[in-house]
Amino acid sequence: MWKQQRDKKYRFFEQYKDPLTNKQKTVSVTMNDDKKKTAKQAQIILNNKINKIISRVKRTTLIHNVTFESLLTEYLDDEKKRVRRSTYYNHMTMKRTLLSILCILQVKSAEKCNDFLHSLAAHFLFYLVI
Repeated sequence: MWKQQRDKKYRFFEQYKDPLTNKQKTVSVTMNDDKKKTAKQAQIILNNKINKIISRVKRTTLIHNVTFESLLTEYLDDEKKRVRRSTYYNHMTMKRTLLSILCILQVKSAEKCNDFLHSLAAHFLFYLVI
């Protein structure tokens, strides 16, 4: 924990590692004075903030037996209510293109993963050239 003085107030900071992104993030709290008691209170508040953020991440659950196509479909169904019709149709086209590329380049085993990545790059470059 560290602090910075701003005008007549003190801002206490603490860093933590975000479990989703694996990046360092900072939380802060502003207190009126710079006494040991205040610093301990600030530390407790900061720890509570960090624990609350991390607990939100840990509450997520993994869903098994869900296909990429069903996730895209569910996303597009939700998005249809929020975006313009032209944007929705544009995203539908991207979905069809992406699924057609992935159907052509299915990975059947771990040994074919490298071949999959090379062919995916080749298809990607093919679409860029066109």
